Amino acid sequence: MKKLTIIFLSICMVFQMGYASGNKEEKQAPVQDTIKMSMASDIDSFDPFLSVAYDTQAVNKNIFEGLMTFDENGNCIPSLSESYEVSEDGLMYTFHLRHGVTFHDGTPFTSKDVVYSINRYAGLDGNPAILDTFAQVKAVQAIDDYTVAITMKAAHFGFIYNMIQPIVKAGYDQNAELPIGTGPYKFVSYTAGQKVVLVRNDSYWGTKANIKNVEIYFINDAAATISAMQSGQIDFGMVLPDLFAPLAKNYDLIASPMNMTDVLALNNDETPFDNVKVRQAIYYAIDRQEIMDGAFGSKAVPIYSPVSSTMSGYVNTNLSHTYPLDREKARTLLREAGYPNGFAMTITVPANYVQHVDTAQILVSQLAQVGIDVTINSVEWGTWLEKVYSNRNYQSTIIGMTSLIDPVDILQRYTTQSKKNFYNYSNTAFDAAIDEALASQNNESVVKSLQKAQQIVNDDAGAVWLCDPEMTAAVNKKLGGYKFYYAGYFNFSAMYYK
Repeated sequence: MKKLTIIFLSICMVFQMGYASGNKEEKQAPVQDTIKMSMASDIDSFDPFLSVAYDTQAVNKNIFEGLMTFDENGNCIPSLSESYEVSEDGLMYTFHLRHGVTFHDGTPFTSKDVVYSINRYAGLDGNPAILDTFAQVKAVQAIDDYTVAITMKAAHFGFIYNMIQPIVKAGYDQNAELPIGTGPYKFVSYTAGQKVVLVRNDSYWGTKANIKNVEIYFINDAAATISAMQSGQIDFGMVLPDLFAPLAKNYDLIASPMNMTDVLALNNDETPFDNVKVRQAIYYAIDRQEIMDGAFGSKAVPIYSPVSSTMSGYVNTNLSHTYPLDREKARTLLREAGYPNGFAMTITVPANYVQHVDTAQILVSQLAQVGIDVTINSVEWGTWLEKVYSNRNYQSTIIGMTSLIDPVDILQRYTTQSKKNFYNYSNTAFDAAIDEALASQNNESVVKSLQKAQQIVNDDAGAVWLCDPEMTAAVNKKLGGYKFYYAGYFNFSAMYYK
């Protein structure tokens, strides 16, 4: 079989190492002991097979690594693989693994770990598949200790993005309690509801991190975060721009698009949201600008589909005229749906995300104007994950959908059979459009299929997409190297003391 060989040249490998630990100037910075971060949510699970939360995965990327990783521009670059080859028909990927890598317990990293991990993700080990995006994997084979071949059921244009998923130690099933990866930081301890401690991996295969210890504190109150920074207890963390003023002397405010969609999710299996006219009515009743101003300090842009504004090549821009604020239209749709006097609904909100709580409070007023009586049910993060995300036991919720670098993966979360489809949205035409994107052999075809899928889910008002907010971080002026990424990653290795 003729093969198309894709070899990452040494310059890419050097860039990847710089990405992990900073540029030459950063590597020469003086080593200091500790950086301390605040994080709004607790860890859902250190086990990569179980974790679904954005913040947890952003931390876990320091402990675990994939065959590939990504830079701050969303480009896929090598990590535990040095190069890979794709057959001309797109049905086989051959990865050449990096030599000299060890897990944190000293176990050598080999092809058996890759086979174990990918079989687990794809459900080829007798257990249920973990990730929908691995559904096209037919078989995984270790050619030798440092070569792995992945055979596909059908070609999948964006499959290489899946290789950023963490590779875990073969047969090890204690990652939830004691995570062991190959990354630049090792797990030290975890105190539920309080903090995580990591330490530099001095046996790391790449350039070592500048800072030895990382302490991550769970602080879900915005004012408490500011107070902790003012007292010097926290070096950096996410803050609301409106609260930054007291920190200006000692901290820099860094902002960046998040590649994260803020959404009012409506459970399509629950009455009255099983009626498309009700979902459309809610869309017409909402003033996005008021939400962006009131909950996000005007640091956001409106969106009209699950695809973030940062993915400009894939966004269906024809949707920007849809669902303008029109409360008379909303009332008409409610009458047509059989709710002339409106109805009552509950929005379940994770209490640790202040922007979501603020959004819910704004929606109480907005939806009341069309006769919809909103009750806010504020819950702990763990409760939200179990009740809403896992069990789909809710009416509506407000959440930021985790950023991804593969646009197909973003939209695949809304397919009928997806484990991540907690909206219970279902449309066979949408599913078919995603299947077309998965089977596409070129980017032009992918774009066409994904824009069709966005049109379908927008017409259905499968959810109410509100805005793409900016992420704003307060970083101590003594620290350099902090970067934003298109997907969740707190890159502690790149940070250094000036």
